[in-house]
Amino acid sequence: MKTKNRISFTILSVLLSYSMFSQIVLCQKSDLINIYNNNTVTTISGQIINIDKIYHDANMNYSERMTISTADGEILILLGPAIFIENQEFQINTNDYVTVVGSMIIFNDSSEIIAKTISKSGKIYKIRDDNGNPLWNNNESIIN
Repeated sequence: MKTKNRISFTILSVLLSYSMFSQIVLCQKSDLINIYNNNTVTTISGQIINIDKIYHDANMNYSERMTISTADGEILILLGPAIFIENQEFQINTNDYVTVVGSMIIFNDSSEIIAKTISKSGKIYKIRDDNGNPLWNNNESIIN
């Protein structure tokens, strides 16, 4: 009986820990989505020097971001969930020259931009609507 109770307690503890971790991760992701601010929108141009992934949880969900080299230095650009970005007819590669419009934020003491649009080779790729709402919530295409 003691072993059965101990196993039940262990399982309950693991489930509670996972639930609390999931809520923290979801809160962090939704906070990042909700901090887009039209009052801090800026435009930058530069060359992509890195494209990488930000993993959010144990389920391997991740977002994509890129680093752009500008005349003023390097800046991180937050794109959005990979499942959305990767399912578009949208390709960016290291060394591409792009122009990004997005909301400038300060995150972990560094400037980053939450992308609204990315222009490349005369095409505009839209990631958020004019109010900064993510298009992945509506399953919209990002190519204009």
